[in-house]
Amino acid sequence: MLGESIQLAEQHPVFGGDKVFQVYRDILALMEQPENESIYRRLEDIAYHHLHLLRPTDQASLLRYRSIQAFNYTIKANRNTCGWQFRLYQLGLEKVLCSSTNTSFLT
Repeated sequence: MLGESIQLAEQHPVFGGDKVFQVYRDILALMEQPENESIYRRLEDIAYHHLHLLRPTDQASLLRYRSIQAFNYTIKANRNTCGWQFRLYQLGLEKVLCSSTNTSFLT
């Protein structure tokens, strides 16, 4: 049901190219396919290039979730994704340092 709903939304002109929709779609997709590396790469691209489109709390949630998933992926797949995790953590720290009101990434 979830997969079908996501596919329908992707076909809709309003949602298909919307980066915020893509973030949530990919987070849900990771729950369904936790070892799909292409989903990790899409989320990483959004984090680096389109993070500003999300609310500060959603930015922190995405970076935190992505870091946790990278760690879990490393354990399950026995691959070295720590570089991804560290770069995203750095990005989260930069966002926190630039915004004194958003410290939710650190907790």
